[in-house]
Amino acid sequence: MGEGAVNPTAAFVRVEAYGWSRQTGSGNAVAFGPDRLLTACHVLAGAESIRVIRDGKVWQTQLVEAVPSADLCLLDRPQDLETQPILMMDPPADGPLSAVTFWPDRPGPSLARGEVSGLATVRDQSLILTDIPMLPGMSGGGVFNAQGALVGIAVGRWHAPVFGIAVGLAPLRHRQPMTDPAALSPLPDFLDEQKTWAEMLLVGLARSFDTAATRSGVFDGWHVSRQQGGCFATLRDAEQADLGVTLEVYAGNPVQKSPPRVHLAVEQQGVPFALASQPLSFTVLPSLHAFSLRPARLLQGREGVAENLWSVRWELDDATDFLRALPGVDGVILSSGSRDLGALPVSSPGLWSGLRQTCL
Repeated sequence: MGEGAVNPTAAFVRVEAYGWSRQTGSGNAVAFGPDRLLTACHVLAGAESIRVIRDGKVWQTQLVEAVPSADLCLLDRPQDLETQPILMMDPPADGPLSAVTFWPDRPGPSLARGEVSGLATVRDQSLILTDIPMLPGMSGGGVFNAQGALVGIAVGRWHAPVFGIAVGLAPLRHRQPMTDPAALSPLPDFLDEQKTWAEMLLVGLARSFDTAATRSGVFDGWHVSRQQGGCFATLRDAEQADLGVTLEVYAGNPVQKSPPRVHLAVEQQGVPFALASQPLSFTVLPSLHAFSLRPARLLQGREGVAENLWSVRWELDDATDFLRALPGVDGVILSSGSRDLGALPVSSPGLWSGLRQTCL
């Protein structure tokens, strides 16, 4: 951290929550004003007693205020626990960040460094996304900018896409009295990946577009070739390889002065039969124009029999609307039934140029 940074040993404490004679949560807390300690609410959820620890000394404390929707809770500062005020600022749009945490089995504070990956609003909460790996036990720790000012509180991480998550401090303006940790959620909505995966997928795609734009060539990721009187363009995106998705665009020989007939196909491996037998929704970004593809082929290898997993090919025979929209397409989200299957960032200038120059 930069010049003027606070002394972590005077600004932070370790937090432990207990209920029914067992530990229910642990994390960190940051000095907030003269008589409060700021932490992540999910650390305290269901607690019957709360204690804070520094340099081997233990104090009992209690919940006094909270903004549960933002996962921000304030504890009473014990009278003989000395803390140092911290300069607080709005989160930066980019630049370096540091996260400070205390681990119960290590002496002194630990410092993790990273960058701002972006700012996002998920479930009405403004969040700081970072490449700092937010590990279990870091919740409630402070996140600082390069000047040492507190800009957020570490609350957790997403796994797909992978982001460390911190909450900015603005919601603290709306804090309300609260004394019952049993009323707190162990998992706020914006950290529930089942509820917010689609929203975070959009954020993750946007970030991949930003980074890919600086390194992509015109045909990056796309293989374009002529075959049997038509033209194929296929995408197997390395960043999304774990999805096992291949996107294929086929443009047949156009009739003179007529638009070409365009065929779309999507293939994926390891799909449960209940999803493989459903139409595929293919939503392009940023227009949110949706196409429905029919399941055209299901194959099951020997290794997929036990779990009833299939290799599926979905097809759309006339995708001229997709071709018209292609110059403005940034990516696609795939879903079957009520389940999202994944997403692919699409270099639309590359695909458009490849089809136009090689095929049309």
